[in-house]
Amino acid sequence: MAEPSDDNSVFRLSDVSNPESTRGWQGAACCSNLAEAWSCHPCIDSEVSFQEMLTATAKNMDRKAGMQIDAALQLNQPKLSAKRQGGRASDQPQLADVLQLPDIDAYAFDIGRARLSSILRAFTSWKPLVGYNPVLASLAASIMAVMGSERLTFKCIVQVYKRYQLDDYFTPSQGSEPAAKQDAHEILKLAASDWPDLAHAFIKHNGVNLFLDLAQNLLSTLLTSCYCPSKQNFQCYARLLHHIVMPTQNCSPEDPRRQLRHVVLGILLRNQSAFLRCRDLTELRELTHRIRQHVHVDVPLLKLVAWQDREYDIFYRRAASLAAPVGALFGGFLASDHFFTGVALGSSFIHMAQGALVSGGCAILSGMALSDFAARWAEECSHDLRQSLLMEVERED
Repeated sequence: MAEPSDDNSVFRLSDVSNPESTRGWQGAACCSNLAEAWSCHPCIDSEVSFQEMLTATAKNMDRKAGMQIDAALQLNQPKLSAKRQGGRASDQPQLADVLQLPDIDAYAFDIGRARLSSILRAFTSWKPLVGYNPVLASLAASIMAVMGSERLTFKCIVQVYKRYQLDDYFTPSQGSEPAAKQDAHEILKLAASDWPDLAHAFIKHNGVNLFLDLAQNLLSTLLTSCYCPSKQNFQCYARLLHHIVMPTQNCSPEDPRRQLRHVVLGILLRNQSAFLRCRDLTELRELTHRIRQHVHVDVPLLKLVAWQDREYDIFYRRAASLAAPVGALFGGFLASDHFFTGVALGSSFIHMAQGALVSGGCAILSGMALSDFAARWAEECSHDLRQSLLMEVERED
């Protein structure tokens, strides 16, 4: 197969309406379903323009960031002979490690990696303080491998970055505790309260720090470090990535990375049996090291993650949305009761005023009580379902 001609200095936008533009990008035929779902994402229409950011790179892009991108993607690299170098290797320091890319045909060619380079350059123009970051570059490479469009990939990664508030990860305030470490502690608290067996697997070997380090690593790398092309096909990893890309529309400003934490918790729960089988701290350390390098994606893992990111949110949101109207109806019933009592006693105006106050108070109180009850009930139901699923997973193991 001949390599297509390319010009690395020119970055062309792909036309998503033209099937030829995306040919070879989807790692497998099944990834086309993910591409369609991500392309129709309600939040994909970002106000940040890919074309504007890409144009701005010619004016204000940091030269070092551009060289790092080229080095990571093995583009525009000078090929000096040993004779020209004086018979020894070049003394120039390596600007960036070569990026591990999804195992799809397009990335085997310079023109394919150049299209990815245009996304990274546009992102660097949008977030100059972040510059080139290998984690975000790996995430962009995976999203591009599914979507096959520079414009849609850029908009998608911008939305992921904004809605998960990843500035906390990649441009932290000086002197503050890393946000990924704080999120890891939140996962540990949730495991200790809701999944005691998972927490016990680490506590019994004095391995709480191993739990925190593993959770922090998965969070801070956005699961990009746990994809190993030599051990599993890209389409399997893409299905796990789906639970990070798609739920961004449901991210709460008060707790923007809740979904990210729950995906990591799902990974830990999938390996709970293996953690419990560890006989000492050394075995536990070796297991956590292997999970850092590769997370095996299978149906039980995807089920665990799906329960966490779908069932609880949908049920809770619907139950909470119904709580206030029900409370208002209950308050209105009490108000009407006061009104008719007032008419019977000949003091309707006084009782109508009292009824209005009672109505408002009851609407607020009953709405709050029902909302709290709905939240607790939904959480307990969702937890029971996940616990049943986890027991099923353990039986399969």
